[in-house]
Amino acid sequence: TAIRHSLGESSKMLSRLFQPADIIEIRAINGKEVQHLYCNTDTFADIHGKLVNLNDDGFNIYFGVLPRAAVGGTKAKDVLPGRVLCVDKDGIEAEQLLADIEQAGLPRPTLAIASGGGGQAFWVASVDVDPDEWVSLQLGIIETVDGADSSVRDKPRIMRLAGFRNRKSKYSPDFPMAHIIDFQDTGDVDVTSWRRGGKFSGDPDAPPAIKVPDGYLSAKARAF
Repeated sequence: TAIRHSLGESSKMLSRLFQPADIIEIRAINGKEVQHLYCNTDTFADIHGKLVNLNDDGFNIYFGVLPRAAVGGTKAKDVLPGRVLCVDKDGIEAEQLLADIEQAGLPRPTLAIASGGGGQAFWVASVDVDPDEWVSLQLGIIETVDGADSSVRDKPRIMRLAGFRNRKSKYSPDFPMAHIIDFQDTGDVDVTSWRRGGKFSGDPDAPPAIKVPDGYLSAKARAF
């Protein structure tokens, strides 16, 4: 039996996270079988039907967090500066991730999803972030949010796309639908203060945000 999917949910997520000209990699994975599709926010609807069929056939559907330089790009050398920062935490109710983010002193995410196995949250920066700096900021998020997935800092990072089922075998037979649980239309994050290791702008009473030690990127992040 075919499962129901939401074009609106997926499009809403991608349209909020990406600029219109960004090349977005959509990656479908079923075990060792991988398919790569590419779109922008306007053309995603054209490939949605194929993604639905792949999801029905057992593929998990993900998207590349950083824009790709060209169609076919899948590796670190293929990414461009982007505006999306993210965090992933498995084995919890998705709402718990929002509480953990608040407890860590970070601003409310631009959007958050229930991934079917936990929660994922995303911040949209007000300016493009260079890929090397993106890795550094991701490492800071991992250190700041308790229990965050420590692998979410590679430049070609993919995250789950809302509007599709989590088809990992451990979630059989229900295969929960990934869906948006929190969404902000406006209020992109000013990462200039994040870069300095200070407070996020716009909230003078917020506790200190992420502090990335000098040399942390070269010592740890460049290995990935």
